[in-house]
Amino acid sequence: MQPKQVRTPSYWRDTAVAARLERDQCMAVALLVTGDLGKLDPTTGDAGCQVRAVIILTLYYRLRRTIGDDEWSHVASLSKEYLLAVRAGVRDGNDELGTHPTKGVLQGAPSHSNKQFNAFIIHVRKLVGEHLFELLGLAYSLWSGGIVSTDEFWIDFRYRSNNLWGRHDFRLLRARLAKLSYQAMIDLAAELPASGRWVEILHYTKSIVKSGDADIQEDFEVLCTQATFSVALAILYQHNIPILDGNIRIQLHGGYDRGQDQDLHLGCDPLHLTEDDIAYRRTASGKTTYSFGTARALLYLPNKRTGTFEHVKNPSMQQMLAPCFFLKSWSTYHGRGSIADDHNNEDNGLYSADHDRYYEALIKMDKAWAIEVMASSHPPYTRRAKHADLDVAFVYEQIFAHGPPRSHKELRYDRYGLEGLSLSTLEASQQHQRPTLADRHLCARRVAHDHGLIGECQFVRMGEPSKECTWRTTKRVDWQVVHVYAATYEWVHDQLQQLADRHAEASGAVIGRYVFALGAVGASHESKVTATRLHNTKSENSRRNKYLSEYPRNQPLLRR
Repeated sequence: MQPKQVRTPSYWRDTAVAARLERDQCMAVALLVTGDLGKLDPTTGDAGCQVRAVIILTLYYRLRRTIGDDEWSHVASLSKEYLLAVRAGVRDGNDELGTHPTKGVLQGAPSHSNKQFNAFIIHVRKLVGEHLFELLGLAYSLWSGGIVSTDEFWIDFRYRSNNLWGRHDFRLLRARLAKLSYQAMIDLAAELPASGRWVEILHYTKSIVKSGDADIQEDFEVLCTQATFSVALAILYQHNIPILDGNIRIQLHGGYDRGQDQDLHLGCDPLHLTEDDIAYRRTASGKTTYSFGTARALLYLPNKRTGTFEHVKNPSMQQMLAPCFFLKSWSTYHGRGSIADDHNNEDNGLYSADHDRYYEALIKMDKAWAIEVMASSHPPYTRRAKHADLDVAFVYEQIFAHGPPRSHKELRYDRYGLEGLSLSTLEASQQHQRPTLADRHLCARRVAHDHGLIGECQFVRMGEPSKECTWRTTKRVDWQVVHVYAATYEWVHDQLQQLADRHAEASGAVIGRYVFALGAVGASHESKVTATRLHNTKSENSRRNKYLSEYPRNQPLLRR
């Protein structure tokens, strides 16, 4: 069931493009070794961020184990020198490596005179193989060729090409990365216990994206969201790779408009409402605005005894520096004193305005189960895929048809966990009340439905800008994931602290429902008409000036 081998892409015949790609491969290795993994996070619109995060992390830890600690320190030093050399070659007046390279920088691959670093690159290429080496380089190429806009709460809401590669080359590179990612995930699944089953799961739940471009020459496979998260959990558990939840809490203020239920940015389908919620929403009036509550980083390590991931209360410095499977998550809640903030409901900790109470409840939630519930609430594929109405549970039942299927009604489960869930095995067990993979999906789906998570829980614009602004949810959501990539606890904690500092400085800021882009920064307005007009204003300076003339206290939120 290995995917067919693809021909060498035509863009490698362009010497200028080939030189850029070779430079990017060196950059990618240096970034991997130095732990600057955020620059290996391409946003390509294939709903496969979790796949590439797992691939990047397994590459990192395999290299780390193969090379050894002493040699690793040496190659990390060489990599830092290389990155400094590249930064020194930037000719646009900005010597920050964190910025995206300009076309002028990429006219050719910068030479590096250190023979030891060159030898290390060759060594890595041999260790990981041609396809993974190419994938690693493309991860950086497509990161550098894209712009991710994040709103006032550091929530991703818009991905687009910056035309660094040109429209044609960008599509070719994106298609190639999707093919290589598919193959790499299959290879990782083949290394797991019960490998044949895992490979079948990925193979029989895949879909196809039509290339739409004669030069791409063929369609390419994309993997199912639900299947890849299940496989990812098994791979992370098997390789002892940590999970990191960087959670951002956002408070809702003001009214609720039932007619806007489907206008979602952070949104999900309606929650399973209590009578108090309904009464609150019927009597509420006015526009919805938002404010920053708090943000915390939560680290989880695999526990081989329990078969799942467990929270680490006080991470060590070594754990803080270790690359993790980073879930950028968010939750929305009503303030204290509102009818919706019902403290008498013992199951309401996940909606509480009390941050300590919320995080106490969130930590009690089995993280693997939370991820499966989250995955079950999402569409199985990118919108560009064929046959997006896959019945995931039916496919799982066919793969495991040798054993008697068990009704999910026999299992005990809720928002916090599923009895018998273990990442150590795929085999179901009546004796140990261990659910099948189909059971896991069906139970997760029911929990997601009961908590209003079913549907496309992120309204994220991909590719070409539309003429519409983006808008946020007006609903309480207990926990959802907006993006997944590889990062360290230290880096995420620093980003969340900067987020908190910006909001502390922007006291009295007005954050509206309707979001528009200011380059890589997002701003918002209370009026959809105004936000749309600003969104369609060509001059970024005009947009910024108009926005700040109305909301001058929001200035600190535009700094990144």
